[in-house]
Amino acid sequence: MSDIRVRVAALICKDGRVLFIEHKKGDKTYWLLPGGGVEFGESLPQCVVRELKEETNLDIEVGNLAFVSDTITPEESLLFSKERRHVVNIVFYAKHVDGELKVGDEERLYDLKYIPIEDIPNLLIHPPVNRQIVEAATNEDYKPNYLGALWKN
Repeated sequence: MSDIRVRVAALICKDGRVLFIEHKKGDKTYWLLPGGGVEFGESLPQCVVRELKEETNLDIEVGNLAFVSDTITPEESLLFSKERRHVVNIVFYAKHVDGELKVGDEERLYDLKYIPIEDIPNLLIHPPVNRQIVEAATNEDYKPNYLGALWKN
């Protein structure tokens, strides 16, 4: 049986831009909303605060829930790799309250920047929530959503 990983992230908007962190895995690079895995005994907001400090050096204020999705390895992908993954992704709105933007020390962290909202549809984002990030960042009437099971090879 595989473990289920819970990952929380922050959606931080500033001047028509959204904060992203670029990860590098082998020869592939992709963008994520900054965040990480929940540790035992840690609340979801506590995790977002800790992970943002570790990855970006920012102190944040956690806001409302933006959206939730699953990333589950589809059966057909298991023909090529035996690695099973199930990640529950929980994204909260957040506000930068202090600290200078700086990429954390983790080896896979490659770059960190605010990206203009109009460029988000063209980014390689895992999971592929480009449209939902744009909607959540620009629509005052946006309501929290469960986006379903998303997977991208």
